[in-house]
Amino acid sequence: MSGQYGSTKAGTLLRLGKFEEAIAAATDDLARDAANPEHVFERARAHAAMERFDEALADLDQALALDEDAAVLDRDEVDDTYFSTLLQAARKTAARAPEEAVASLARYGKVWPSGSHGRDVIEWTRRLRGEVRTEWTKERA
Repeated sequence: MSGQYGSTKAGTLLRLGKFEEAIAAATDDLARDAANPEHVFERARAHAAMERFDEALADLDQALALDEDAAVLDRDEVDDTYFSTLLQAARKTAARAPEEAVASLARYGKVWPSGSHGRDVIEWTRRLRGEVRTEWTKERA
């Protein structure tokens, strides 16, 4: 099913947008190879795509822990995925609980103290608090 050398079934299903199936495939892969952080990372990405942010973040934390020994994950990709997952979760929470959203986003700096999204956290903290207006569409001239 992978269709690409080095690609897992879960990775292929992710690319096809079949997120439930990707979660199941990654979980099956983990049952056979529990120390491989790639399987946990793929499952995290599928959870995030389905807006299951708690599950995605738990898997991302587990993938990072496993990767301390394995050292196979692309750190930049994991960094970006971690930040975007936290941001999506925070944006979903911000309307009802802005400070909870800010606290959730602050987790990034604890997990990635020298990560590439430190400035983004600062900017989004202001946006989540309503201090800066966020426009999602550009006006046409």
